[in-house]
Amino acid sequence: MIEGRRLRSWALGPGGAVIASRMAALGKRVVVLELGGYYSSASDFHQLELWSYKHLWYRGGVTPTANGTVNLLAGSTFGRRDGG
Repeated sequence: MIEGRRLRSWALGPGGAVIASRMAALGKRVVVLELGGYYSSASDFHQLELWSYKHLWYRGGVTPTANGTVNLLAGSTFGRRDGG
């Protein structure tokens, strides 16, 4: 409890922004935390493949599931869509 209110949290994955937006539209108080760094301008991107894997992809690129049957490729960044 925080100040007499319930605190709820979820790990939302790729659809997190959509869910957070809809919850906020319903009047809920929402905080979104991102895993990766913040990149917002062209100068933030170095156009180097190895740099990109290290900084822009979750765990540096391809990540296998616990049993090794599926490989995941997930981004790990935060930025503005308009590039500004």
